[in-house]
Formats: sequence, C-alpha cells, structure tokens
Amino acid sequence: MTLKEFFKRDRYAVMTGCELLDIREGYARARMTVEEHHLNGADFCQGGALFTLADLAFAAAVNSHLVLTVSTSSNMTFLRSVPLGATVYAEATELVDHRRLPYAEVRITDEQGRLVAIFTSSGYRKQGATLDVEPVHSKADEDTQMHDDSQERFPLVDEQGQVVGAATRGECHNGSRLLHPVVHLHVFNSRGEVFLQKRPQWKDIQPGKWDTSVGGHMDYGESPDDALRREAGEELGLSDFETERVGMYVYDSRRERELVYVNRTIYDGPVNPSATELDGGRFWTLEEIRQAMGKDVLTPNFESEFQRFFL
Repeated sequence: MTLKEFFKRDRYAVMTGCELLDIREGYARARMTVEEHHLNGADFCQGGALFTLADLAFAAAVNSHLVLTVSTSSNMTFLRSVPLGATVYAEATELVDHRRLPYAEVRITDEQGRLVAIFTSSGYRKQGATLDVEPVHSKADEDTQMHDDSQERFPLVDEQGQVVGAATRGECHNGSRLLHPVVHLHVFNSRGEVFLQKRPQWKDIQPGKWDTSVGGHMDYGESPDDALRREAGEELGLSDFETERVGMYVYDSRRERELVYVNRTIYDGPVNPSATELDGGRFWTLEEIRQAMGKDVLTPNFESEFQRFFL
C-alpha cells in the first residue's frame, strides 16, 4: 500500500473532496474544488473545508517518514475568500523534522497562484507506530528523476520552417538563440473557455507558471502535425480532435528562439493532464486570463501569443 492509498482511509477528507496529488519526504500537495456543500452563509468556501484540506496535506508531509504522526496544535490565517467552482491547492512543507515533535507550514493558493490561507501545525510522532506502507521518494530523488533532458535532439530551422541542422535541448536553451520549432495547441470548449496547463517546478524554463493548453518541441524528423498530436496525447490525453492552424511566428527571448506553430481546437471531451509532465490544469474564461496578465501568473510567451491571436 502506498501512503496516498493509506490516506484514502481518511473518510472525512475524502467526503470533503480533498485529494492528495503528491507526497515526498517532508512534503505533500493536495487540492479541493469548491462545491455547493462547501459554501458558508456568505456563499464562499467555509473555513473548515480549507482547514480540512490543509490538515490532510500536513498529515501526509509529516507521516512521509512512515512513523505515525498526529497533530497537537494548529493555527490558520485566512487571507482571501474562495468562490464556488474554484480549485485550491495546499502545499505542505515540513520545517522541523524532529524525531518526536515535527512542525510544518501549509500554504493554500488558488488557481492563479494567489495566497488564500496559511496553516501551521506541530505534531507528535508515536514511537514504534510504524506505518506499513511503501517508502516515499525524497525531494533529492524527485529532482533527479524529473527534469528536462538536456541532450534531447531538436531540429534547427529557418523562419519558413525548413530544417537546416540539429542541436541538443541544452544548446537551444543556453542563450545561443538557435531557431528551433515548437507546436502550440489552444484547447477551447464550446463555452469559449480555454484550457491552461500549469508547468511543474522542475521545468528549466518558466517553472510554476500557467501556460498554453499543449506545447512542446518537435523531434528531429517529425512534422508539425505529428508533433502536435503526440504532445496533445502525452500532456492532456487527447486523441480524437480536429485542429486549425491559426498562425506561425518567431518567439525571441534572451534564453531561446523558437519558431512557433499556433493551432486551436474546440473540444468538450475529457481532459486528463499528465501527472508526470504537468502540475495540473483547468479551463479559464477570457476575463480571468485578462485579469491575470502582467501579474507573473502566466508565461510571457503565452501572454503575447494569446493577445496576438485570440484577444
């Protein structure tokens, strides 16, 4: 049994709709989407529901050492209200790994990365009460396993998309500004909302930011259409969809230079963000995107591209 499976026995957290996304040694991340039964009399999320989410993340982080640990004292400060339909994330970090009295902080944020609440708690480790579950990875293990491959081989192209050579990912991203092709897919639903993915912290460019629905580099010898369908399958689990090419342009930054193939689709089917490649995702309204622009929430290349083609 894994530690995630162990915490599925937390019936109250499960009933509340809290879900553990990640557990590493001294760290855990959980989420909850605010539903009707979470609302208080003012029609926003009741503080007790947020407390339950934070407590679950705390429990997973301090029990990651596989010795049964319970909370002894907790404190929570609420900074922002959360409306119906919003998804919130709780990220717990163990600050003191004491053999008997651990201490951790949990930060709850909304989908735009804004701080909603801060939860702190101390715990008590019951010596000899070992959890019979599989060991979890340490952060060092995770950092070693999850990273971009700097030796991955990319085609080099001219501004018309003709292949003129090849280089590694590391060479393309080290400031050389070698022009290499990427594919972008903007996934709209029939309500006019657009899906954004959240980049994981291990990404070498723009970690933790919200980005284009699907985006990725073309492999050497691959066509733009083949690359687009491969990336859509890998990142969001999409297979049956029709695309429309809306443009092509050169994106130029201090670190890299890309020839971007821009595509869109209207899709109302299931979207399943990759648990290994992404840090989740959701549909945004156009007004939410406008409000988030310029606030270090979205990637700069998404902002400029979306304004250019869709706003």
